[in-house]
Amino acid sequence: MQFASFTFLFLFFPLSLSLYYFVPFHWKKRVMFVTNLFFVVCGGFAAAVIEILLTLGTYGIGWFIFRLRERKMIRKAVLFGIIMVYILLLIFLRSDMLHQFENSLLHGIQLFPLGFAFFSLSGIAYCIDIERGKEKPERNFLHFANYMLFYPKLIMGPFISYASMRKCRLTNRFSAELVGKGIVRFVIGLSKKLLLADWIGLLFQTINQTDPSVYSLFVVWIGAFSQLITLFLEFSGYADMAIGLGMCYGFQLPESYGKSVFFYSISRFADQWNRTVVQWFSHYIGTHFHGNNRFFHLFAVTATWGCIGLWYGFHFSSLIFGLSIGIFIWMEYTLLKQNHSIKLHYVITVLILSVEAMLLSQTDWSSAWSYLQAMFRISHIAPVEIDGIILRQVILILLVSIYVSSGNWKTVLKRIETISWVSAIRIPVMICLTFVLVFMNMVMLIFHHGNICTNLLL
Repeated sequence: MQFASFTFLFLFFPLSLSLYYFVPFHWKKRVMFVTNLFFVVCGGFAAAVIEILLTLGTYGIGWFIFRLRERKMIRKAVLFGIIMVYILLLIFLRSDMLHQFENSLLHGIQLFPLGFAFFSLSGIAYCIDIERGKEKPERNFLHFANYMLFYPKLIMGPFISYASMRKCRLTNRFSAELVGKGIVRFVIGLSKKLLLADWIGLLFQTINQTDPSVYSLFVVWIGAFSQLITLFLEFSGYADMAIGLGMCYGFQLPESYGKSVFFYSISRFADQWNRTVVQWFSHYIGTHFHGNNRFFHLFAVTATWGCIGLWYGFHFSSLIFGLSIGIFIWMEYTLLKQNHSIKLHYVITVLILSVEAMLLSQTDWSSAWSYLQAMFRISHIAPVEIDGIILRQVILILLVSIYVSSGNWKTVLKRIETISWVSAIRIPVMICLTFVLVFMNMVMLIFHHGNICTNLLL
């Protein structure tokens, strides 16, 4: 089940939220568990079984590791085993072999669990924290299952550690203000996905699915740049939806993206892009590279981002995406001088990130290499007729998306709110705008026949 669907918007979410606040407090965790379980099952019964069994297994392994705290070697071997189970499953479930297995033996039954990438991060982090002595295993299975299967964060995050999740207390009473803020945040995220990302994403898809070499150099770069905007709007949109849903149920999930995708350095981009995932890999992988030598630090950054690239997709192009981000951070740290023009920094960073977005979006290296060649083919500078045809379809929505991705609209809203008379009409205007956005999103859902796909299946 996707957030951007009529079933979720008009049946699942309102019914589950109403039931959640209707039942007594001591029943809330049971209602939340059933809600999460039903959401996972709606994504495919066979796929749900995988996540449910892994939840049970991780719960048991956590206790097993804790009981072995005096036997270091066995404890680490058990931890290594559960980590390898998650990694191998993630590789298999994303491989082409899975599609052949589904079609030949399972007759099309889907095995890929919804949001398995974020689910894996939660399970691995839980076991590592117990092994390191930073966390004790949870006694109540319902609490643990609600952490692993909490549906708002399941599809595309954000990641939250078990210690942080445990600090969140279930809301004992209905809070109209909190639910209202959560719904507004959800609608903003939904609008980023449906009204902007899905439209401008067509530009890159059109260029990539045909032959990039038939377009001019300018349009090929515009296509890669539009894919950078698409990924930011889609990922940050899903994060907004998850945070908004969490607020409705009384949970405060961490912020995962900055307000903008435009930065003056790759390092700043790395600090703001999917920050909960980057922090996870930095904490659980980067910390293994100790030493005061600068080489170890830079190697840790490169290795960490290489793993992040593979986490996004087990493809060579995704690996190149991660390693190149790490290398650019290393180059900035050692070579970049601060006396250059800040505007030049922004331009160079956008050009680099456009290439990175193209690499991240490719599922095979041959397509990535073809597009990369077209981006640096100097002989195709002159515009061609097909350029105008494809640009006319998306130019307006692309300009709007660039403005939204810059984060300036948030600054404008904050300044408007400082005006005295605006505060008196703030709530009615916010409600009206929310209803307008909801209506526009419903039109888009009807246009797509309720079929909404994501650029990267996490």
